[in-house]
Amino acid sequence: MSHGTYADQLESWGILVNNLESKIDSVPQAAADRDELRQMADEVQGLCNEIVATSGELRKLTERRRKMANAARQKRLQLAAHLQAHFGFDHPGLIAFGIEPRTPKKRARKAKGGGEGKG
Repeated sequence: MSHGTYADQLESWGILVNNLESKIDSVPQAAADRDELRQMADEVQGLCNEIVATSGELRKLTERRRKMANAARQKRLQLAAHLQAHFGFDHPGLIAFGIEPRTPKKRARKAKGGGEGKG
């Protein structure tokens, strides 16, 4: 069973609490539950407001993290370039820094044509 959004639920609870206000004399046993529902609704509303506020902060932090990670990747590339310039691109000592040395690509040898000939 769907209860709708929190806004819908808060509105529903508010209607119940407010309309029960004028009838509480005829249903006095509901007074404690009405007060408890009012407190719960206020707390839910407060939590909703807090979630909205913190989601804005989350976006700011996420953007800051993204920018910092990009800057760190660029700095790593610069350091890797310095090390490659110092040691050489194929030096095995680069592995100690987490940089894979470039290995020269070997060309495939041509097959010698000693087998079948033309004709």
